[in-house]
Amino acid sequence: MKDLICRRRIDLGGMWNFRVPDGEYTKRRVPGSYFCCGFSEYNRSFSWTKTPGKRVFLCTEGINYEGTVLVNGQVVGKTMPYCHDAFDVTDLLKDENEVTVQVKDIYAPFGMVAGWCCYGGIIRAIYLEERSETYFADVWFRQNLTEDLTRADATVSVELAGKVSINASVTATLSRHGETVAIAEGTDQLAFSVERPALWSPDAPNLYDLCVTLEINGEIVDTQAMEVGFRSFKMDEKRFYLNGESIFLAGVCRHDLGSAEKGHTLTDEDIERDLRMIKDLGVNFVRLVHYPHDERVIRMADRMGLLVSEEPGLWWSDLTNPNLTGGALEILKRTILRDRSHPSVAFWMSFNECEFTQEFLNDSVKVARAYDPDRYASGANCMNIEMTKSMFDIADIDFYTFHPYGTDPTSVANGIGVRVPIKKHFDSFVGKPLIFTEWGGWFVVDNPELFRRFCQSMKQAKNEGKLAGMFYWAFADMYEYNRADASVDGVQYEGLVTLERRPKENYYVFQKFLREINSEPVPLAPAMVVEPDGLTDTTQSVAIPLPDATASEEQQAAWEYATEESRMTQTSIVLPHRKRRYITYGPKLPQSCPSLGNLQFDARQQPLVVSEKAPRLEIPLTGKGRQLVLLGNALYTMGYPVNGEYGEVCAKLTLRYADGTETVTPLRNGYELLTVNTTFAGSKIDPISPILKKAITFSYNKNFENYRIYTLTVDLKPDTELVSMTVTSEMAERNILLYGVSLIP
Repeated sequence: MKDLICRRRIDLGGMWNFRVPDGEYTKRRVPGSYFCCGFSEYNRSFSWTKTPGKRVFLCTEGINYEGTVLVNGQVVGKTMPYCHDAFDVTDLLKDENEVTVQVKDIYAPFGMVAGWCCYGGIIRAIYLEERSETYFADVWFRQNLTEDLTRADATVSVELAGKVSINASVTATLSRHGETVAIAEGTDQLAFSVERPALWSPDAPNLYDLCVTLEINGEIVDTQAMEVGFRSFKMDEKRFYLNGESIFLAGVCRHDLGSAEKGHTLTDEDIERDLRMIKDLGVNFVRLVHYPHDERVIRMADRMGLLVSEEPGLWWSDLTNPNLTGGALEILKRTILRDRSHPSVAFWMSFNECEFTQEFLNDSVKVARAYDPDRYASGANCMNIEMTKSMFDIADIDFYTFHPYGTDPTSVANGIGVRVPIKKHFDSFVGKPLIFTEWGGWFVVDNPELFRRFCQSMKQAKNEGKLAGMFYWAFADMYEYNRADASVDGVQYEGLVTLERRPKENYYVFQKFLREINSEPVPLAPAMVVEPDGLTDTTQSVAIPLPDATASEEQQAAWEYATEESRMTQTSIVLPHRKRRYITYGPKLPQSCPSLGNLQFDARQQPLVVSEKAPRLEIPLTGKGRQLVLLGNALYTMGYPVNGEYGEVCAKLTLRYADGTETVTPLRNGYELLTVNTTFAGSKIDPISPILKKAITFSYNKNFENYRIYTLTVDLKPDTELVSMTVTSEMAERNILLYGVSLIP
């Protein structure tokens, strides 16, 4: 997300004073996760210089499990666990101030549960945010695709707060790769359409930048910016459909937990590592258990291409207790309001493994649909088939769920203390899709053969249309001091990876299975990054149509040859004792790229190749212009600075004009061409040319597949009609990649 340019934000993180009742103050880092101690108090001082015409809010992103917040001795509000809160403290602030947070953890009504090691304290960010007198209280992006997916109709609903102004106007600007796609203006409801949008999916997590500005009397006073996506997620009585295609939801369950020292307080790097390892498995879904995760997790899932679900924090909870159910529904509501604009969120889950009541099921569906009618709602269930079907149907819950833990597919749970063949669940849950929201656990730990048997039974049910998804329990080991069957020394060992995120045997068993059930491998890359260096001109250019590399036998052979050569080359140069490089995708763009700023490209995800397998590439040209911009100019592995002579001529670029003349530009290693790789051996590298500009960086696997492509600008003969451009190979062992061509008038 871009910075909120109209909001000054001051981080209050750091070393705070900490004490228990009647105790002496010690120092404790905030944010931080700490073992629960009953009652405690956090305190710090801060300076503040008021800005005329601004309101100041004290914001928290998560205090476990209940917090009373005071500023200069005055109570400004109470918090609930894992939730965002913003308290207006404008009238309380002085030059020198004191903020106090009184924390209740063990004794909080909606607090600790026994299913994992719980942590208290100010677990997530706390900060001051300065806003205008009138500001955005909420911005909600909604989108709906036509049946043929060729148009998206979008709305941006805004809620204003603060001083009411009749002169307020709102503008929503949608852009992609720096190019404006749509603009809408209004007051509280803005609408626009996008023709042929780049769709978001795990295969291609295409995102757009949405910037919403609030203007009063000609002055922009507030701005909200977010990444959004266009996608259709629907279901019938058997399965789910993403962008019109059937999708089997294959995933894992992830806690928002790290080591004992980190607890819920994770760094950006911790979050990225978890989601990268999950994505590398080949899954398309992460069930975020069992409470709202940090919003950074949702944003990272948007970028990486992982569908997610969220839930409010119930685990074997007493749903006849109104303190618990009221708190859960409030947290569910707040989570929906926080995350309903994110394309990665597939549905909402209202509970986990509880003996539910009809009243709670009914109320949870009402909350979900009231605040987000565009998504489905359910809960993670382990009650018996008859109870589940009856009560889920009465509440109009969208799909069935179950947790078939057991010693074998012939003997899994059906409620508490009852065992049945897993086939009974497949045959009984009909009329709505069925998802196994958990399976596996300690039964399959260190038992890859049993793991495979469960996988095969679910594969068969998937093929028969009886199972719509399954989420393995669990992604990572975690601390839990309440288990005799699945914990050793306080560590629940049911994860596919250890506490330190080292993969176990079943990680690879699951990875292999997921590759078997996917007809095509799921790209493991986040959205590609457009480098600012590549945006070379402010003039609107014209895209030159390129042939489809995948439709040409010669080009396909050249691509496969280059990929195989790349696997072998790095190994033979510096890693002779290692096995071949793991190259699954090669430098295909993970998503389409119609433009870089004002530079328009008919860019191909699979590039055209010039090599000994395809020694000549000719592209027809029409029109006149000042410059031609080539996107790519990369050598597949065999290029500077990895290898080859600096300055050696690898190919020639010939431009032909209608007057019969032509110009020839040598394509030299290290000048007009660089290696496509940004890693070599065990290190990151930074290929640099005095001529090329960095254009797009992308990665499929940070161990093996990290790529960057470039732009090359070629001056044209003035006022002369173009006929064609030809790239001719001059060195048999070089594989030159070309993704797009743009003409600058």
